[in-house]
Amino acid sequence: MASIQFFATGDDLRSLFDEVERSERFIYTRTGHLRRNEAQTYESARDLPNLGTARSDSAVSCHAYMVSLRTSPVVLRRIDARTGPIHTIDQLLNPDTVVITVGGFFAPSVLIAGSLGAAHDTSISRALFASWRRPIRRMWRKRKSAYLGPQALEAFEAGSRLTWSASGAREFDLA
Repeated sequence: MASIQFFATGDDLRSLFDEVERSERFIYTRTGHLRRNEAQTYESARDLPNLGTARSDSAVSCHAYMVSLRTSPVVLRRIDARTGPIHTIDQLLNPDTVVITVGGFFAPSVLIAGSLGAAHDTSISRALFASWRRPIRRMWRKRKSAYLGPQALEAFEAGSRLTWSASGAREFDLA
């Protein structure tokens, strides 16, 4: 299982997505639980809603998208709950994918972390992960355990808080 943590603004993410999509076209499928057996998919990262804006004060609750090749089917997992069936989109039944959690600004000076991860070790998931890791390493700067997009770095240097949880103690922020 491979992962990369990062901090990025909407413009940082758009630049990254543009770079990655130059060589390959993907399908982005919103992860999570659904009441209907209907996946929310996007053919370009530019179509992802509210890119650069965190929907939560915590990285684990921010929007995440499963990234797959256009030729790979997306399989929804059915869970029978007391209130009725729930359909889940995750990597359990989709081994040839990576997941990107976008993070973004939760408040004007609070930037929530994003991440890139692969849950399986298939040749396709490794290639997908590498296709994202290369431009992240080339275009962004590493600081401690995370990569920072250019605008995220500017925000950090201007005093913004870069964190995995805005409600968590500041001692766990990127320092």
